[in-house]
Amino acid sequence: MECFITHIRREHNHTDAGLPWKSLKVLSTIIVLSLCVANEVRAATLTETIYWKNGAQAGKVAGTCIYTIPDNKPLSVNRTLVLDNSLPVGTTLYTIPYAAFLHFTIQCGGSGLGNDDPKITTTASGGTFLNLGVSFSGDTGVAPYYTYTNNSGIAIKYTFMVNTAANRNYKFVAFPASGDSSQGLYSSLTRFNGNVVESRYESGKQKYQDFINSYAFVGVDHSDGKYYFTDPTNYMQTIQSFSVMADLIKIGDINYNDTPLKLKYGSGIQVYANNAYSNANFDIGGGGIKIVRPTCKLDTKNYTIPMSSWVSIDPVAKPGAFPAYGSQVPVNITMQCSGKVDDTQISFEDANSLTTRQDVGLYDSAGGSLIDGLAVQLLYKNAVVPTDNTKLTISGLGSTKSSPDSTPLFNSLSTINFNARYVQTAAIKKNGANYTGPVVGKVNIWVTYN
Repeated sequence: MECFITHIRREHNHTDAGLPWKSLKVLSTIIVLSLCVANEVRAATLTETIYWKNGAQAGKVAGTCIYTIPDNKPLSVNRTLVLDNSLPVGTTLYTIPYAAFLHFTIQCGGSGLGNDDPKITTTASGGTFLNLGVSFSGDTGVAPYYTYTNNSGIAIKYTFMVNTAANRNYKFVAFPASGDSSQGLYSSLTRFNGNVVESRYESGKQKYQDFINSYAFVGVDHSDGKYYFTDPTNYMQTIQSFSVMADLIKIGDINYNDTPLKLKYGSGIQVYANNAYSNANFDIGGGGIKIVRPTCKLDTKNYTIPMSSWVSIDPVAKPGAFPAYGSQVPVNITMQCSGKVDDTQISFEDANSLTTRQDVGLYDSAGGSLIDGLAVQLLYKNAVVPTDNTKLTISGLGSTKSSPDSTPLFNSLSTINFNARYVQTAAIKKNGANYTGPVVGKVNIWVTYN
């Protein structure tokens, strides 16, 4: 007598008790996640013409500045992140790198027209330098000054990188009442929180509100004593740029509520590009990042488990022999997981029985008549697993996903080791008559997650 247990599928929180079956059957639902590769930072280009305000060249062009302001809205880029709640608080969950988050540039050049007065203008007011300024506010008053998101378990940490060196122009000299001590030393520079920084300078947030300012200056040329905007010999060669990176940091239990990630209190970013651009609530987007918990799916959906032949025991010849058990046959169910899953629950249900039972009923080869006295038991760690939908919690499936948006999504395998065995409880009969011959059995397996 042989038994075949086969055809495994899995379904999340679903019931399908009436399926005809010839095998062990697990119902399967696969969660499909959309993954997008982050694009490079896009930017809007703004041009500002600079004029001499006073003196012999009043009203004439002193130079031009071109600003690049990012408009990619990095939190709106579609990403699905598999984030593991078992990671400790303080873990960097995901990084949006400099090339994909924010990048600012100011590029200025003089017209080559010198003047006898230092003040420049783009409006009615005048000064002696151009400024691209960005400030980043946090939501906490203590280090590391995180910015909170709408997910109470996730915050954003900013890191800043200045990409260009200060442009020391020794042809420039300081002029009286310059209004800025940097003039005479530089034709352009970038400051972080008031300090001049050089190329490849990198820093995390230093205080509740950090300021980054890139400047282009007016100076006095050695050769003729006139004022020039930036370097009069290298038009449009004065460039300052800086970039921003964002880390998603675990600050508590991650919420898996299908709500896309966005900043909780608004952007907390202000951008000013002299008179060409002003935005006190700079928008970095939101709603593109979806947070999902690690899950598992069956690596193989169809299993055929051949049971060895069973020699019927005669209750008359061997009274008291029941229940009699056969040897255990491995039923190894392999799961593909998208991370570490510690709360997978598996339950079993005899697919052909209208009432709950503790084992898998067997039927003749046609699958129509129940065989009395013989069944198949399922076991996990040598304990009988009932087929009455009792949930069995399986821990330790999968492994922590180090790159939460990497593909393939399901990148780790785990095997759940069950066993099956015959159990005879009485004389083996079909419709009241002794029976020998092939039998089949089928069970539904339900896989759910908390």
